[in-house]
Amino acid sequence: MIIRFEAHIFARELQNAPLYVKHFRYNDAGRPWLEQFWRLTSADTWRAIHTGHQDSEWEVFEFARHLNETAAMRSISMGAPQIMGFNHQRIGYSTVQAMFEAFDDSYPAQLIGLVNFILSDAVLVDAIRRRDWQTVAKLYNGASNIEIYSKLLVDAHRRITGA
Repeated sequence: MIIRFEAHIFARELQNAPLYVKHFRYNDAGRPWLEQFWRLTSADTWRAIHTGHQDSEWEVFEFARHLNETAAMRSISMGAPQIMGFNHQRIGYSTVQAMFEAFDDSYPAQLIGLVNFILSDAVLVDAIRRRDWQTVAKLYNGASNIEIYSKLLVDAHRRITGA
């Protein structure tokens, strides 16, 4: 399964600032998702989390999972639709562990999760129907990078429909 570990989300989910700052840091100047680092011990050098390779995402996730499994799972985006673990109830899973197991084992479960995510928000459904890709990008991915994600949606829609 494709994942992305979000250190800034883990800081919130872990709720243990001394433990967090010993092992993690991120750019807190308004773009926390870009510059994220981790280390095994305070004697180690900082290593980038987002290297473009799944090996580094999984390595830091497994380390964080050792510290607090639930917080770590709530702090990753999972599968093809990259749905954050903290959305597990929104898409029909009682626990983040259940979501993780389903997504890790089944591409169809990931697609069903995407559909459930969309259908759980009437405003998102309406934005998709109206092809308001900026609102879709904002509601699906948050307020950051709306221009980038909305352009990707426009391009994908054009490829699929020829419009």
